[in-house]
Amino acid sequence: MNDITRDFGEELRRRREARGIGLIAFSFQIGFSKGHLSKVERGLAVPTREFAESCDDALAAHGELDGSPSVSKNHGKRDSVK
Repeated sequence: MNDITRDFGEELRRRREARGIGLIAFSFQIGFSKGHLSKVERGLAVPTREFAESCDDALAAHGELDGSPSVSKNHGKRDSVK
């Protein structure tokens, strides 16, 4: 993955942890699996726009996460929690 993708993941993790939200709880909150969330946070998966928007909404980031240049507009499918 590239630096921008890794930076997005690091910022996402920083914001999630600053709010005291655990990985599992946040994955349910955003509707994506904890495995996918973990991969994005570690820079191993490119976040889709839907993923970034869900994270942005959940963290009340006011568009700071969903406008990231690392977000894929056309790649990946939602990895939903069942």
